[in-house]
Amino acid sequence: MIEIYGSFVTNLSIESSDIDISIRFDYDKHENINEIDNLKYELSAKFENMKNKFDKIQSILTASVPVIKLVSLNYNNLVN
Repeated sequence: MIEIYGSFVTNLSIESSDIDISIRFDYDKHENINEIDNLKYELSAKFENMKNKFDKIQSILTASVPVIKLVSLNYNNLVN
């Protein structure tokens, strides 16, 4: 499930605000957690392949809540 949340959704964002996106994986507690870990790293690698679209890409995948931070200072660069 992909969900956008935060100031962007509540219409409290300003031009320099970020967009918060949550990606949740549905999995049974008995499924192999390594599959989820593999998906995190695959997603991070896909964003790394898009370096020309972002000014900064930072992955913190070992945190209790994994983060992939993408920074673009040019909105037009993202939509084109």
